[in-house]
Amino acid sequence: MTMTPPGLPAIAGALWDLRDHAYDHPEQWTGVSSEDVFQVMAQIVERAIDAEVDMDWIKFPGVVTSSLLRGDSTDTQV
Repeated sequence: MTMTPPGLPAIAGALWDLRDHAYDHPEQWTGVSSEDVFQVMAQIVERAIDAEVDMDWIKFPGVVTSSLLRGDSTDTQV
């Protein structure tokens, strides 16, 4: 029997929340490329790894969204 790692449901939920925000508010995502999204997501995860803290997947979509919509990837602490 294969067990699901405990973090995967939280990651899936965070990604769906991010997608839902883009779907519900397309006007806010004008000019944001898929490359921008993946870059900010990677930066957020790397900062959590570097800080040796657990990722707060509940905050993840909001941090990604606010960073992208501000055009600022420097405030990516989760």
